[in-house]
Amino acid sequence: METPPTTDIQAPVNLDHLLGRGDIWLGRNKQPQLRTSLSSGNDLLDAALLGGWPTGSLLEMCQRGPVGCEWLLLHSALLTQSSRPIFLLNPPFVPFAPALVDLGFDLNRIYLVRTKTKAEFVNAFVEVARASQCGALLAWQPKDGLTYTELRKFSLACAQGDGIYSLFRPLTAQKESSPASLRVAVGIKESTIEVSIFKQRGMLESHDNHVDIALPHELDGHLPLNQLLDTDIPGLPKPRRRTFANVIPLRRR
Repeated sequence: METPPTTDIQAPVNLDHLLGRGDIWLGRNKQPQLRTSLSSGNDLLDAALLGGWPTGSLLEMCQRGPVGCEWLLLHSALLTQSSRPIFLLNPPFVPFAPALVDLGFDLNRIYLVRTKTKAEFVNAFVEVARASQCGALLAWQPKDGLTYTELRKFSLACAQGDGIYSLFRPLTAQKESSPASLRVAVGIKESTIEVSIFKQRGMLESHDNHVDIALPHELDGHLPLNQLLDTDIPGLPKPRRRTFANVIPLRRR
């Protein structure tokens, strides 16, 4: 009579050792687990983000249209990764190269990736995020949206790296479930950028979930026209209040 083959029985898992893992959070513990992050360049925002923009995890920025906040908010953290390739996946506009050079980026390390279908977008995001050479991935959601399963694929791929992985989504995506470790809503006003943190891993609630960041002085010239007309320019006489001409369309004969 043949004896059945023996099988290896795994040793029981030590619960204390399991709960000590950095990716497991206890609901009763208000202190978040330690994680790696990169400074945003703003002390108030770093405090709200528990140290800065997280690395090795999926970050979501929800904003109303391509308002350009991504570079203003992420450029300090991206500069720390500038020795490694930075990938831009389906950006709505081609970045202005002289401005990137002025910020300190090496254009030889910035790559634009274009996809035609959502399937190509998902595959490109996962493959780039998994690449060990990737220092940062900035991706703009396709028009037909993303499912939770696809977002989960992104999150798992980001966990395999140590870069910054940011997905830009429309403001309406706030109402959707997402496995992203950090989700923020971003808006831009005349002189400030509004950042609202509505999900952050390891925190049930945050007292500093809303931060206003002053726009750089270099962007002061982008105020509304009616304010520009009343702006005092050093060395020049104060402008007089101007009236606008009426524009009447030509009649067709």
